[in-house]
Amino acid sequence: MGYLDGSTVTVDAILTKQGRRMLAQGQSLNVTHFTLSDQGVDYELWNTGHPSGSAYYGEAIENLPQMEALPQAEYFMRNRLVTLDRDTTKMPVISLSPKTYTFLANSTDRDVVSIQTLNYNQQDSFMVIVPNSQLLIPTSPASYQDISGTAHQYVSAQDIPYAKAVMVNSVNGTATVEFQQAPDDTAHDLTLTIVSMNTGAFGSHTVSIPINTTQNPVL
Repeated sequence: MGYLDGSTVTVDAILTKQGRRMLAQGQSLNVTHFTLSDQGVDYELWNTGHPSGSAYYGEAIENLPQMEALPQAEYFMRNRLVTLDRDTTKMPVISLSPKTYTFLANSTDRDVVSIQTLNYNQQDSFMVIVPNSQLLIPTSPASYQDISGTAHQYVSAQDIPYAKAVMVNSVNGTATVEFQQAPDDTAHDLTLTIVSMNTGAFGSHTVSIPINTTQNPVL
C-alpha cells in the first residue's frame, strides 16, 4: 500500500486482477458499474472549532494522504458510498433476528434469520456471505452463488476458496434466509456476514455447529 499526495486532486485508476485476466483473454471490459469508497477518511478530524471559521472545518480531512489504488478492492473498499435523502438524520443499519443460532446435533433443524435495514424506507436486497459453504446447506433460497471482489474483505484468506453467498430480497421491509447444517465430524463456530446491497450496511450472525454424523436431507 502507498499514499498519494493529498494536496492536489488526483485520480489513481488501475485494473483489478479480474480486469487484467479479461484483457489477457482478449475480452473487452465493457464497464457498466463502479463503486466509490471513503475508506481512509477520518471524519473525526472534522473540526467545528477551527479558529479560521466554517470554511476550514474540513481542512484536516482534505489534507489526508489518499491510499494508492490496489488491484484487489477488498483490501481497501470496505465502506461504500451511498446517496441518501437530504433530510436523513440516521445512517442505515442492519438488524438481524436472531443474532446467534446453535444447531442441535444430528438434527434437521433450521437456522432462519430475519433481516431488516433500519433507517431506510426502501426495499433492499442482501448478500449473505458464508465463509465456509461446506458447513451449511442453504434451504431458502436453496442455492449458493460464487462471490468475488469486495465480498472477500469479510472472509479470512484461508476460507476464500470455500466462501459462497446467498442473495435475498426484502418483502415488506424484511428478508429471510434459512440454512441447515451439513454433516461433519468436527464442531465449528461460523460467522456469517450480511451486507445490504443498497446501503453497504452490514451485520454479523454467528452459528454454532456441533458434530453432525447424519446426512440431513434438504426438505
